[in-house]
Amino acid sequence: MNAAQGHYVWSGLSLPRTLAWAALVLAVALPLAALPLPYAAALLVGTAVVVWSVARPELALYLLAFSVPYESLRELSVGGVALGSTELLVALLAVAWSLRLATDRERPSLRPAVALALLPMLAAVLLATLRATELGAAFKEALRWLELLLVFLAANYLLRAPRQRATMLAALLLAGVSEALLGLAQFVLRWGPESFLTGSFLRAYGTFGQPNPYAGYLGTLLPLALALALVGWFDPAAKKRAWYWALVAALLLLVAAFLASQSRGALLGFAAALAVVGGLLSRRAMLAVLGLACAGVLLLLLGTFDLLPAAVAERLTQITSYFGVFDVRTVVLTPANWAVVERMAVWQAAWGEFEAFPLLGVGAGNYVSAYPAFAMPGWTDAMGHAHNLYLNLLAEMGAVGLASFLVFWLGSLAAVFRAWRTGGAGLSWWQRALPLGVLGVLAQMTTHNFFDNLLVHGLNVQLALLLALAVWPGEAKGKAVPNC
Repeated sequence: MNAAQGHYVWSGLSLPRTLAWAALVLAVALPLAALPLPYAAALLVGTAVVVWSVARPELALYLLAFSVPYESLRELSVGGVALGSTELLVALLAVAWSLRLATDRERPSLRPAVALALLPMLAAVLLATLRATELGAAFKEALRWLELLLVFLAANYLLRAPRQRATMLAALLLAGVSEALLGLAQFVLRWGPESFLTGSFLRAYGTFGQPNPYAGYLGTLLPLALALALVGWFDPAAKKRAWYWALVAALLLLVAAFLASQSRGALLGFAAALAVVGGLLSRRAMLAVLGLACAGVLLLLLGTFDLLPAAVAERLTQITSYFGVFDVRTVVLTPANWAVVERMAVWQAAWGEFEAFPLLGVGAGNYVSAYPAFAMPGWTDAMGHAHNLYLNLLAEMGAVGLASFLVFWLGSLAAVFRAWRTGGAGLSWWQRALPLGVLGVLAQMTTHNFFDNLLVHGLNVQLALLLALAVWPGEAKGKAVPNC
């Protein structure tokens, strides 16, 4: 007995603490002995993740980077709502972060601009839930936005040190590279449905089930990797480090897999991202972007007045048909236009839902359940969502929902742009590149969202992690990054 401490000590541990650890070991060991090997391994890994995340909540953030692309591999249904590993990790993060908040004596400063901009969106979701007939879908939609807020705030709080931010960045890029390698294998070896075949190759789709959301996921990383590579290229110290060249290799893999998806909406989004990243980094690049935009406008004007060669005009017609708005009931279906007409059919149905309920929509998450009443003749498949985020918001949450989303989106753009303009002195090259890359990601998503909904498949959590990295409160104040 140690009189000074007042209790027994064995091997440096107090008796109560030793008993607590022994109880924990027994609680894990007894079920392990009775379970089959795969379940025992899963329980052991899960227990380790829980214990380690409680001790270091940032681990849950790092794991989320891998959970987002791979969550669809295993899901469980709770009350009719499908929950994947991402939702479980976010719940674990919430518990671990709450414990950290309760014990932290020193509270770091936060930049709440993004979180404040998100509050109207949360209010709009709750209002639109009052109209919902499918409560499970409404709950899932509300959970999606709550996850975004929680993960952003937790990452903004927990990732205080540059090493932690670098680890988060590495986890995001490693997860992206693993998906890129899988997609390239599918593309070359033709692993997948025959409907994805294009000539001798197959459209890459990764673990997302479809090429478009797969390209949408890669689009959340490609502008970031590009910005890091470009900023590092103009920093002599960066090119002396092996991990910079590993970053360049990752960029090339991401580009290859992105192209292998053959997603037209994603390609248009990347064009916007390239314009933003290049234009902000260099005045010459900005002038080039403006020149290309003027050339595009001129090309469209010439096509309008039949002043283009026939071959060029035909190709231009194929491209513009991707943007055109038409009534699907007046179109003759062909294999060439099927995908465009199918997308327009769900757009018209979504617009019909909005016209019927213009203020609050048909209910948060209820686009699919309301679809049969507004479907175009012959088009009975709701396709999961309206394949246009803005129309989907109008359909489900009306004008209130779209306006609230624009507040959040423009607020996020402003916060990240402010971080880009003020970040400079005292920061390393990769820290300076983060806001620039996330601006590119936001440009990518803004454009691609006209042809898809990129806030599904866990990409809401991916966006939260990227925004937290971009507006980290510990950045030093200084001059903007000089033009290259």
